[in-house]
Amino acid sequence: MVDGFHYLMGGVYCTPCGFASIKGFEDFVRPRFSDLPFDCDPVVERIDSLVCELEKSAGEVDDEGALNLLVAADLRRIQGALRAHSINDPNQSMKANLDRYEVVLRDLGMQFGRPRLFIVDTFPKPYDKMDWTATSPDKADEKDYGITPGNYFKRSHLIPIRSDFLLAHEMTHQIIGEVNPNLLGRGLEEGIAVIFGELFVGAQVLGAELAGLYADYHWHDRRASRGNKLYAQYSRMAATVYQNHGLDGIMAAIRGGRDTIKAVERSYLLGNFDVDLPSGNWIDWYTKVLQKFTTTVMEDLVVSPLSRYIATHAAAGRTVAEIAALANVSPHKVSSSLSELEQDTVTVMLDGDRVAYSDINLLLPGHSLRYEI
Repeated sequence: MVDGFHYLMGGVYCTPCGFASIKGFEDFVRPRFSDLPFDCDPVVERIDSLVCELEKSAGEVDDEGALNLLVAADLRRIQGALRAHSINDPNQSMKANLDRYEVVLRDLGMQFGRPRLFIVDTFPKPYDKMDWTATSPDKADEKDYGITPGNYFKRSHLIPIRSDFLLAHEMTHQIIGEVNPNLLGRGLEEGIAVIFGELFVGAQVLGAELAGLYADYHWHDRRASRGNKLYAQYSRMAATVYQNHGLDGIMAAIRGGRDTIKAVERSYLLGNFDVDLPSGNWIDWYTKVLQKFTTTVMEDLVVSPLSRYIATHAAAGRTVAEIAALANVSPHKVSSSLSELEQDTVTVMLDGDRVAYSDINLLLPGHSLRYEI
């Protein structure tokens, strides 16, 4: 059942924010919004009260206080998005988007059986113990375990917008799996499901801007599991296939099924990029989305909340004492934060107790310097 937490998270996926982990942000806000209904007004009102609470000053700003201030600023941005966008219950929106994605895929010339969506509390056996968000059993699973092929989503993991993009991901697996379901779907196939399913097909229905925000949060999460990190890494491999062969090459790999995809993966892992795929159809808007997703996000440009808060005041020429006064932070903590910025990210250079050089203003407008949560 969806609630106010889910409504808030729908707003997150419409909003550029400064945190480094969507999982960490979810952990922070879930207990503060899950008692509310899935509705705009109560969520917006709760943001007002929570921001007031987080911004309350209790003397000098410390690590916890800095985190509260940064989260409060992000919540204000999300509040603006909630007022500007309609957030849909994924239990309903996914059913509508299943049909929309099918139209996009068939217009591209993809051939596949009628897609089916199952929102379940538990996956069918033998996958019932898996804590996955989604899975797409194919004909091999039907033969071996009696599972009806389709796109299965766990109800407890549904999130507005995120689940809608993941549906396009799973539908890509469905198409690939219909060619040769006897082979394991993994590796480069996951990368193709991300860059083609989520970022091309998903963007056709939900918009390229939303696709970019979703990808940044979902695939560049500082606290991502190793499995999700591998998905992101294979997405870069898939983007290289697109760079070398265009959309024609990606779709040929999908039509060829797992035999073809595994042959490409094997060659790329060995550093051999001369593979048997057609080339053509590079699309400008899509190329830019992939470039942003795979090449220009600095995943490790992340600092502690206090250092991110101090960074706002760390202009070239300012001393530790001046920054401490501006930020209401003790000089000792300012020095530690400046040291973190200098040593871990090389975004400032110090000369004694003075900021000699600073690139902070280069990084703030796009939330490129993110904070741990």
